[in-house]
Formats: sequence, structure tokens, C-alpha cells
Amino acid sequence: MGVLLTAVWLIGSAWVRTAARNLPREPISSLIPQTLARWSVVDLPLGPTEAVSGAAESMLQFDEYVYRRFSQGSIRFSIYVAYWGPEKMAVGEVAKHTPDICWPLNGIPRLSQQHRVVYRLGAIQLKEGETRLFGAGAERIHVIYWHLVNGKILDHSQRVDWSLQGMRFWVDTIQRLWTDGRAEQYLVRVDSNVSIDNLMQEPDFAAAFGGLKNVLQDSEKTGKSKR
Repeated sequence: MGVLLTAVWLIGSAWVRTAARNLPREPISSLIPQTLARWSVVDLPLGPTEAVSGAAESMLQFDEYVYRRFSQGSIRFSIYVAYWGPEKMAVGEVAKHTPDICWPLNGIPRLSQQHRVVYRLGAIQLKEGETRLFGAGAERIHVIYWHLVNGKILDHSQRVDWSLQGMRFWVDTIQRLWTDGRAEQYLVRVDSNVSIDNLMQEPDFAAAFGGLKNVLQDSEKTGKSKR
């Protein structure tokens, strides 16, 4: 067991020592278009689903964020992006503000979940995302989110399914310990009143996703595309 943990520790160390990939550092708000033909586009303030208490912006301590809603007829979706520069926020603290934690605490329970789901937008394959279905009463909210740490996806499946064990769990845990307070981080969330499968096939969604396609592009194609 000692040899196994030592090996995993070395893997985690090497992962942290690897220089962070230079993600696009144009202003976050410019990654998502402010206008889109045939769609109504509005910027939204942070609400209770972004933070558990009222002082959301102060609590989250991000460097930049954008929260933009697109509506056309009966279809609507929102894109939320927050960015933390290196040493700005511990990885574990950012992870507390994913939908898995914030939404249920605000009365919107999680109804179903899928882990490490991969989609394509045109020629670009996206990194593995976490998909969820939330709902309260008759309302249903479809969600996909990504948490990037130094350009790599942080595996959040362990946070909602503790039956998963093995090497991946230990590697992920040590990576979090080594990168707390040191990492460049993005938290990207899309929520919609239509399924994520259908949204990804909406012709205008790729345009709305804008420069985020480059931030979330899976250049190594580590996962199998769902669409």
C-alpha cells in the first residue's frame, strides 16, 4: 500500500510541476457574444445558485465572470463563466460552488447525473463535462459544467458518487491537495430548459459558446464523444 501511495504522490507532484497551459486570457466577457442573430441576449447578476449567501461576488473572489442568457421562443439557456488567476482561490473552495452543492442548498434538488460526458461542437471535441438534471415542482433545469484547474478537468464525480474507488480517486485527491491556492481555474456552467443533448445540436449554440470552445477544447481527445 505504501508503494502505491508513493507512486500516486509522485504522479500528483509531476502533474502540479507541469506548467499550466496558457489558456486564452482575453476578457471573460468577450469569450461569449453579447449579441446573436434571432436571439435575445441579456446579462444576469449573480444569484443564489452561484453562492450560498448574498455577498456572492465577495465570497467567490474571482478575477472575472460573465453570466449571459440567450432566449428564442420557448428555448432559453444561460452561460456562466468565472475565472480565478493563480494563487487566487483554493481549488477546494471553488469546487464548493458547483451546482452539485449550491443548487440543492438553495432548494433545487438534483434529480439525475452523468459523469465525464463528452460533446462535439462542429469540429471541436470538448473536454469531459458533468451533466445534471435539477428540478423543483414542475420546473426542470438541464445543466452541464466544467471545472478547469491549470487547463485540466477536475473530476467531480467523486463528490457525488462515493462508491467510485481506485487509482483515479487517489490521483485526483492528491492533485487537489497539491494545487490548492496555486492553480489557474475556470468554472463554466450551461443551464437550459431543454436537454443538453438537444442544446448541443442547436445550430446557434456553437456561436453562443464563442471563445469557450477554445478554452474547453480537448486537444488530447481523452474521452469518447457523445455527439
